[in-house]
Amino acid sequence: MAMTKVQARFRLQKPLDASLAAQLRRVAGVYGILKLYFDELPEVLRLEYDASRLRLAEVERLLRRYGIPAMPEISD
Repeated sequence: MAMTKVQARFRLQKPLDASLAAQLRRVAGVYGILKLYFDELPEVLRLEYDASRLRLAEVERLLRRYGIPAMPEISD
């Protein structure tokens, strides 16, 4: 099966701190998650994942499960 890379953007609901950074590292280790990028201003998390393994709804649940307060951003 071919890999389909997709990037989703999430706005963090609180500033990045050591605890949140540790949780993000755990998410980065989940099968199907390819890369995490963090833009400090305006605190946007960009997450690249393999859409042949995960759907966006599963990525959102994954963030909630790891206690990461993030809301998906809608592109214009």
